[in-house]
Amino acid sequence: MLGRGRVRIPDTRHVLGDLTRPESLIGSGQGGDTLVHAASYVGPDLEQCTAVNDRGTTALLREAARAEVRRVIYI
Repeated sequence: MLGRGRVRIPDTRHVLGDLTRPESLIGSGQGGDTLVHAASYVGPDLEQCTAVNDRGTTALLREAARAEVRRVIYI
């Protein structure tokens, strides 16, 4: 699980990352089978919205593909 905080869910691996910093996503999918992507930005800042929802999601999906993650669930 990629997150900015310390949420614990049984049978998951917690990985810290920031969708606005693609370099923080490197290695986040390593050894993973499934990625659940539920992060987003909703607010008045269009640049932040694009950075998180567009570029951040793209970077996360690229990292998942590089790590050969089998499933992506996007909520």
